[in-house]
Amino acid sequence: MSLRDAYIVKGSEGEHRNDNDYYPTPPIGTLTLLKNYPVPERLWEPAAGRGHIAKELIRNGHKVIATDLFEYDDPLVDIETGVDFMTAERRDVDGVITNPPFKHSLPEKFIRRMLEVHKYPFVAVFCRLTFMESISRYDLFTDHPPARILVLSGRVNCHEDYFDQNNGLGGMVAYAWFVWDDLMTLTKGTTKWVKPSDHVKDL
Repeated sequence: MSLRDAYIVKGSEGEHRNDNDYYPTPPIGTLTLLKNYPVPERLWEPAAGRGHIAKELIRNGHKVIATDLFEYDDPLVDIETGVDFMTAERRDVDGVITNPPFKHSLPEKFIRRMLEVHKYPFVAVFCRLTFMESISRYDLFTDHPPARILVLSGRVNCHEDYFDQNNGLGGMVAYAWFVWDDLMTLTKGTTKWVKPSDHVKDL
């Protein structure tokens, strides 16, 4: 099923959600990953929204292809819209980094496509910490154990209106970066707690 079909067929799942499940990653969230993990240079951001992750990556010297199924007002970087990641061709990059829509099991579908179809050696996905739970994701994590899980000790706020307040900190939901890395030479399967507040000075 394509990403577009998932939205059309399944509809709402009960709780109020933003249109297109749009909850962008605050810059401090992306910077915390970059400060705590060696991220490759050339990346694809396939659920770019307005481009918050891509902009922070570019600011820190990375080369980014940003795409999204939907078009949003006032994009922060160049974004190729109308691109459905669930049917899109592989891009010539070193890895994929994204904050996928959370509903309809899309994070798992994105991850499996990145690892099993496109076979990227590096994948970093920003998800709620509860993504670690659920019997439905047991097979995902046993088939593809992450190289590193970076738990954000200090919640970030994924509502755009609050990005300029308290540097995007002080949210209500706990998040983590789930990283798969075939090139990793360190011990894999490690969970690490990281503090976004340590990196505010570098925004």
